[in-house]
Amino acid sequence: MRGRVRQVDIARRLGVSQTTVSLVLSGRDVAIGPRLRERVLRAARDLDYRADPVARSLAGGSNRLLGVATFAPLGPGGLGPFGAVLAGIEAEAAATGHDLVLFPGTSVTRLGLADGGLLLGADADRRELARLIADRFPFVFLGPPRVLAAAGAERPAACIPGRRHGGEALGRAAVRMLIDKLDTGR
Repeated sequence: MRGRVRQVDIARRLGVSQTTVSLVLSGRDVAIGPRLRERVLRAARDLDYRADPVARSLAGGSNRLLGVATFAPLGPGGLGPFGAVLAGIEAEAAATGHDLVLFPGTSVTRLGLADGGLLLGADADRRELARLIADRFPFVFLGPPRVLAAAGAERPAACIPGRRHGGEALGRAAVRMLIDKLDTGR
């Protein structure tokens, strides 16, 4: 089979509807018999099916992408002041089945590509933060609470006061907090 394998390809191979394949692959708990479920999963493995994150996102599902925006240069060959925190973010994202997209620089407007964001640094643009707050975009800010408050945040839970050397534990905690926000819608 050439190109990207799609759900319809699996459905054709098995002689079932694309809807059946979609329900099985999405893990929805619906009345699909265990034998058919196993046939669909086996065909997906055999064909090396990979879910398209853009299609999943358009369908209203999660793309399991977490955006990370830094407001300080990472520098050539280094991670700037965020090294240990980013290591914790990476470890916790991997442990929870999420992927990361890094948005270095000053603009956070593309964070919408991700399900939620982790924003690092005291130099965050307050207007950008205010826009994220107004859009109700789920994010966790690792930086001084005064920056988030100046942007109009009413929910201090969206902030973990950044420490220059917060370490991996801080990064892991931020990911868990963001995933909780995504799961609860708060």
